[in-house]
Amino acid sequence: MQCPSCGFENIPGSEQCCVCSALLSSRQSGETVFPPRARDRSFWQRVRWSLTTSVGFTRAVGRLQALRRSLPNVEFRRRLSAARPQVNLREAGLLLLSVIPGLGHVYVVGDVRRGRRILLGSLGALVLAMVAYRTILADVLVYGIIALSMFCVFVVADRLREIRGEEAQFVRRVGIALLVLAVYLGSYVLLRSVLSSRMMVVRIEAEPWSEVVSAGDSLLLTRHDIYRRGDIVAGAGYWQHYQVPNVGPIIGVPGDRIEVADRVYVNGMPTGARPRHVESSPSAEVTLAEDEYWLMPGLNINQVVNREMVASAGVIQDYNVWGRAVAVVGPPGHRRWLSRVPLMGE
Repeated sequence: MQCPSCGFENIPGSEQCCVCSALLSSRQSGETVFPPRARDRSFWQRVRWSLTTSVGFTRAVGRLQALRRSLPNVEFRRRLSAARPQVNLREAGLLLLSVIPGLGHVYVVGDVRRGRRILLGSLGALVLAMVAYRTILADVLVYGIIALSMFCVFVVADRLREIRGEEAQFVRRVGIALLVLAVYLGSYVLLRSVLSSRMMVVRIEAEPWSEVVSAGDSLLLTRHDIYRRGDIVAGAGYWQHYQVPNVGPIIGVPGDRIEVADRVYVNGMPTGARPRHVESSPSAEVTLAEDEYWLMPGLNINQVVNREMVASAGVIQDYNVWGRAVAVVGPPGHRRWLSRVPLMGE
């Protein structure tokens, strides 16, 4: 029990020094044999430690550093600066302004007279397209304006290239890309507009009468002026003031006499068409006018319970026939070409 102040040896068990009255237990109370607890590492520290200690990561870093030392820094930086787009806000604004046909010629090219002509011509074409809405002419005019707009962007981009020299090559490339995009877009829409007047695609929602097609199929239809018996068509008839979509082979053409009994008779000759979901009732007849066709009603009118209603529901006017089905385009497992269905021994 040596006193920490004066060094006097005291009797064991003493709390104070007998000479200087200093506390003998102060040193023991401040000492500990336990080291401080280590602080837990964060998630990113653990990830970094696992990456830096892995052999693959170390090899990859070493290869990248060797590649970096082997590259000529001056040449690499020069090429990087040359590939970087040299553009400013003024040029970007001029390119956006040139989207409106004619404005680019006025503010960039400097040809005010031609710019005014282009602007007035595009406005006139837009007004005419609004008048001829939902026609082929409207589509041609609208996408002609788009093509003219992209051409004006190309002219402005080429003019900016001439002003800035070789530093604005990217501007010319942007103009060429927009022009090519306009050509592709205009060609696609023009072709689609021309084909839409003769073709369309419809999807069958209800189960039809004919087994040639089924519910869920998508049919490619072509429009014709005259249809023959056996042509698979799609259209919409009217029964008791309700529109009844129908699809299937044409059984009766204009002028035919249709009789619905145990099967369908055309001008007294039996066909392979048999009505389903029809109660036993006397036969019913209907004579088609010059603008009417007859299709067997499908299962989408299950409310038809007698033969007289079947005969009336199968009549479709020629202007309500959407077109003749030439192919099944969907789903992928059902894709195939369609042909005429033989009826009456044809």
